[in-house]
Amino acid sequence: PGDAALHGQRGDALLALGRLPEAIAALREATRFAPGDAVLWNSLGIAEERHGQLAAARAAWCQAIAVL
Repeated sequence: PGDAALHGQRGDALLALGRLPEAIAALREATRFAPGDAVLWNSLGIAEERHGQLAAARAAWCQAIAVL
């Protein structure tokens, strides 16, 4: 479903479990539904960074700053 909060919570839970690819997918979906939510972009940045995707992490963090 198109619920940003649901996808964000799922992404955060998966991130806490270390299931990074799944967390990234859920958080990307969350940001698609709520592109103005800096917290979601920050969480996506954290997940990408932990997964070693530094360019993607930086892009997510830049987006988080841009929507503040």
